[in-house]
Amino acid sequence: MKKILCISDVGIDKENMEKGFGYLREFGAQIEIVEDPFNKNRGELQASFRKMEAEGPDVLTPIKEVLEKIKDANILVAHLNPVCSAYLEAAEKLEMVALLRSGMENINKEKAKEKGVKVVLCPGRVSTPVADFTVGLMLAETRNIVRGDKGMRAGQWEVAYPNEGRIHTLRNAVVGLIGYGQVGSKVAARLVPFGAKVIVYDPYCAPERIEQAGFKVVSLEELLKTSDIVSMHFRLTPETEKMIGAEQIAMMKPSAYLVNTARAGLVDEEALVKALEEKRITGAALDVYMEEPLPLEHPLRKLENVTLIPHLAGVCCELEELSMEILSVDLEHYLKGEKLNNEVKI
Repeated sequence: MKKILCISDVGIDKENMEKGFGYLREFGAQIEIVEDPFNKNRGELQASFRKMEAEGPDVLTPIKEVLEKIKDANILVAHLNPVCSAYLEAAEKLEMVALLRSGMENINKEKAKEKGVKVVLCPGRVSTPVADFTVGLMLAETRNIVRGDKGMRAGQWEVAYPNEGRIHTLRNAVVGLIGYGQVGSKVAARLVPFGAKVIVYDPYCAPERIEQAGFKVVSLEELLKTSDIVSMHFRLTPETEKMIGAEQIAMMKPSAYLVNTARAGLVDEEALVKALEEKRITGAALDVYMEEPLPLEHPLRKLENVTLIPHLAGVCCELEELSMEILSVDLEHYLKGEKLNNEVKI
């Protein structure tokens, strides 16, 4: 019998984990679920995750109950909680870590590799909602949708906005996607019916894949210089951190917009604020920030030429269910001794 230890949180709670994984008992699994005692709401959970993302999975306090129950666990399932070195060291029989997300930011990869533990992810689980949201943000910022709503609620009937003279449809707009992974590729596909011209910069993706989909592969410099909208879709790594700084923003057209639904650290936030203050680009639309929640005194809050959203791009009713559906397939395969779909090398 294999023991599966699950760590639930306010994102995917104990009841939903039981609903999603309880059926695995039919395959001889013992299921135990430990609730995260530290993060009482989504805001606290996101803040903990951002800290972990910046400083590593060992920065957060281990859950005592997990340390006790992981000793004889064969599989550990987690969502946004850390899979820290303390858990991995305490796990005497651990064979696999299964994460209910598409990235490995919350696992101590070095310790997992040292222990010879398999790692399984849920690739693409947020790609559809984030892609939808990204296109929505492009429209919200360029067409003043949020500004219009805000003005109406304040008793105004405003038709003149900071981007006056630069309000365009997506038809024939050059949209530059920085990254063509799970999200970037879906954003590209969604832009086609609008009539946008999509160009892509992604040195990590085979050019043939992008070109076969009908999109042009360009250098980062060409993308920045020619795009009407620049949209970020990379993961945050040492190589991509602050890849868009003052120098890169200076390459953008004065009429251009920057959209970021990926990771705040991809863009030098101070450089972006300065460019918006000086109107060196027309506008921006952001769903991610270096500090979340965004401080009340943050200069971004004072700018009229930016649309600010509180990290909602991946939020939808289907996300938790979809994540567990993807992961449960691999858990079932593992219990049956079958090949895993989404195992990653570490």
